[in-house]
Amino acid sequence: KWAPNKLGDLSITSQEHGNLPRGQKNKNNMHLIYANESQKRKIDLYIVDCAKSPNDMEMVNFAYAMENNGKDAKDAKPYVAQYNEPNKATQLLYKVEERIVLTASGININAEELWTYIQKLDLDQLLKK
Repeated sequence: KWAPNKLGDLSITSQEHGNLPRGQKNKNNMHLIYANESQKRKIDLYIVDCAKSPNDMEMVNFAYAMENNGKDAKDAKPYVAQYNEPNKATQLLYKVEERIVLTASGININAEELWTYIQKLDLDQLLKK
């Protein structure tokens, strides 16, 4: 119920619960896909709740440590992102406190734009549950 039907100009096209993200075992997740009408811009999201399995945060914390190694705290972004030029895809990893991990893949969307879409989700509502 917390997932919006629209993220900006993108509408939800698919929503599943318990479909395992690639390389993970945690079934306490939500898989959402948002796209525009032409399907040229798309966001594929996995939101994983690690409340019952905190060890799932280890790789996420490692990715954050590698991304921010040597950076001043004020220069660190709240997310880790990579861009794949051949596929025109941005991969974004974001953690909410030490409990929720969000993995987003954006097609024809850069990291800053993808981050703007992610901020439209009400992830704080999930933390209350």
